[in-house]
Amino acid sequence: MWNWEKIHSTSELKYLFINRISIDNSEELEKIWRKIYDEYLIEFGLSQDYKDILEQKKKIANLKADYIIKEDRIMLNYINIEKAALKSMYGDKSKATTFRDSLVKLERIQGIKINTKEITVADYYNYLRSIKKNG
Repeated sequence: MWNWEKIHSTSELKYLFINRISIDNSEELEKIWRKIYDEYLIEFGLSQDYKDILEQKKKIANLKADYIIKEDRIMLNYINIEKAALKSMYGDKSKATTFRDSLVKLERIQGIKINTKEITVADYYNYLRSIKKNG
């Protein structure tokens, strides 16, 4: 889990390796990461909030395409309205849950100390899924 979080926070694929090595991102590492992330998505999927954000971005992109095609400046108003709606979907970033926040909550609920260098990503997210399912 520690490596998983490091990849997400730094975008450095050197954390795919258990032993510390100094390596730059490469096409081969990108392929490996995509395969791993695809497995994660198959198992755990995207959150509904993220799906809603993607849908809103798609709506904005379609409006921008309509504006380009039709050259109708009124479309700019609709685009700005949808952008404002998208911004509100992100909510208050100061209240956003970080990895550390979720880890602390998970430890408190489980009543155990979780070593992120030992727990697997699958186990971590299965714990979270179980807690969410059971309220």
